[in-house]
Amino acid sequence: MNQIVGYIISNGSVGIEINGNNKPVVTSINNCSIFEQMEIANNILDTLPDKIKDETLKVVKAIGTTREVTNRVDKWREKAREIEVMSKEAIRRSNELKHELSRVDLELENVKHEIEMSKNKDMHKGWVLYAKQRELLRNRREIKDEFSVLQIMLGVTMNNIAKNGSSVEKAISKMEKRKYVYR
Repeated sequence: MNQIVGYIISNGSVGIEINGNNKPVVTSINNCSIFEQMEIANNILDTLPDKIKDETLKVVKAIGTTREVTNRVDKWREKAREIEVMSKEAIRRSNELKHELSRVDLELENVKHEIEMSKNKDMHKGWVLYAKQRELLRNRREIKDEFSVLQIMLGVTMNNIAKNGSSVEKAISKMEKRKYVYR
């Protein structure tokens, strides 16, 4: 069923879109921003910069159909969200592991320098340094193993999904808010 889904600023062939920087730009009529309240649209129309102000632009009703996306589309929307969340978590964990590996490497260097620079140690002190170095090396190996798995997961495809994951959401959102503007 057709209903008013909001108001747009248009002259019938082009319209105004509020871009990611909250700046008005001229765009095709199908991509123009929809404002829920007529007053907001009028306010934006009145305050348009001179370089895009056009006497033929006016606030018009955006007529659209509201419909739910099908279960088929909704299923893939959920999967895309899950992948996006997993990708972002893998990126976050990968960054944590880099810092952790750096910290362990610094500790390992401290142990090496202590062995190198100190006078001869007795067996107990030697054993303590050996045990500390072994613990650090094992910890380092665990970090590198986990980091290696994350690097495989964060291949080109996953990295693009993490950066552009909202593209799927935007496409589905456009499906849900299709509009027709009477000319």
